[in-house]
Amino acid sequence: MPKILIENFLLKELKLIPTKKTDYFKNTQGANFCGYRIYNTHVLVRNSNKVRNRRKFKKFSYKLKENVTDITYIKIVYECMGYIMHANSYGLYKHFVGILKR
Repeated sequence: MPKILIENFLLKELKLIPTKKTDYFKNTQGANFCGYRIYNTHVLVRNSNKVRNRRKFKKFSYKLKENVTDITYIKIVYECMGYIMHANSYGLYKHFVGILKR
């Protein structure tokens, strides 16, 4: 029943034709968009991006121990931190800062 209502809304109001590939999910699952998982009440970083950023931070922390401070690594760290700050992920932010302090 809800699927029919959604398809009628798409056809009549938005003039969009749903394809066979169109899927409908519960809003509790959240939506993947621009590297974030977007829920009704909050926004989280996508898990695949967490793993990728963690690898970058570990690599940079090893470079810091060797006293190699290349400007490209610093830019990468600031890029990742800015990306994380746009989500509701303060704990993840603290975790990555902890990796750098080791």
